[in-house]
Amino acid sequence: MNAIPIYALYKSADDERLTEPFHCESIASRSRLHDWEIKPHRHDHFLQLLYLRRGSAEATLDGEPVALPASSALFVPARVVHGFVFSRDVDGVIVTLDERYVQSLLAALPEVAARYERPRRLLLRGSQPDARNLRTALEGLVAEMDGNGGWRAAAIAALLPLALLWGARLGGDVPAALAGDGSGDPAERHYRRFVDALDRRYRERLGVSEYAAELGITPTHLNRICKQKAGRPALDCIRARTLVEAQRDLIYTTLGIKHIALTLGFADAGYFTRFFVAACGQTPGAFRRAARARLRGAAAA
Repeated sequence: MNAIPIYALYKSADDERLTEPFHCESIASRSRLHDWEIKPHRHDHFLQLLYLRRGSAEATLDGEPVALPASSALFVPARVVHGFVFSRDVDGVIVTLDERYVQSLLAALPEVAARYERPRRLLLRGSQPDARNLRTALEGLVAEMDGNGGWRAAAIAALLPLALLWGARLGGDVPAALAGDGSGDPAERHYRRFVDALDRRYRERLGVSEYAAELGITPTHLNRICKQKAGRPALDCIRARTLVEAQRDLIYTTLGIKHIALTLGFADAGYFTRFFVAACGQTPGAFRRAARARLRGAAAA
């Protein structure tokens, strides 16, 4: 594999858009065609919400394993590399949503929107009111997406923010390496815009001053925000975003280290290797071997 697959809707090119801003299908209908395994891939414009009524699944999110038992839900933001192995008795649905559509629905709820900037696993067992409400909302979403009743789009636009709100109340969990949260204050909004800019432009090897200029704030202010929200200065955030993509390419593609270095904006492989060793304590090649061995072990289990 020479690159991480980028799918529009389990297709081949992410320049396609949904004919509607949402889509729903059963997990079994798609995964059965692939022997119950969806290989690692990502979506540049789509978010996905998996809801498992019965059965189970093992997900990988940017190389981190996440167990999905029955009565659970998983939210996967755009651009996160994800794959799944489903049990053959799985009963559930995958809801695919256009990122801009969700952003527009949650524009008045920045605190809720911030909860979904990182992957979230939600356990829906028990009688907690929010868990019960979320199950009801998800079932309602599925029914509306599969149906053609009057004011269908309006019903979905009402149910989706409710589902995400109740999910935000539940808290949820993800691997520590992927966790994130937010408060919706002005600093948080600047920080989210910075993270979005990093996602769009990390290959350009921009500096702190250039990102600050895009946000309309000073480099000093951007550093202060990053230290408050991420616990590290802006330059470390920039390096961390580059590192995440380097790790993705090392785990999920067969690209050579020199090629990966060039696509990430490094002048040569030696400079990239020094950057990687400083960040991870091991060479890119050693990281690739260890990460793939871990994934093989998880699949065998």
